[in-house]
Amino acid sequence: MVYPHRTLSLILSDGGAEDWFSNSEKLKRVHNCVAEVRKLGERVKVAILDSGIDSRHSEMAQNIFQPCPVNCTTETEADIKSRDDHRAIKSWRGFPSTLDPCQDRLGHGTHIASVILKTSPYVALYIARIFSDDGQMCELHELAKVQI
Repeated sequence: MVYPHRTLSLILSDGGAEDWFSNSEKLKRVHNCVAEVRKLGERVKVAILDSGIDSRHSEMAQNIFQPCPVNCTTETEADIKSRDDHRAIKSWRGFPSTLDPCQDRLGHGTHIASVILKTSPYVALYIARIFSDDGQMCELHELAKVQI
């Protein structure tokens, strides 16, 4: 079986940003991977390693996955699940765990997530906050823990 999301992650990590829009072959490869994932009826998984997201931002709030509470009734669970099918932000974590991934004081991660949500309707976002409020990146041993 082909795993398009793995291929896509390799493609995206290859080359710098300036190379992307000038290299139509890379863009074709990305589009082919996305098409394969869509044929499987799945969302394209995108991990954003940045300053987190601002959960109060209207676009983020509308797209954050809402887990069912423990005492959830069957009707409530069905209602939540039907809404969650349309929510793109599936998971979020801080590295280290003391960083709140839903408080983006820098605004950069929120901006990146917003751009992706506006341009990629079939995306499943996974947010990893790796930058502190003062813009310092987490330690490498914390970065090594990031997994989708």
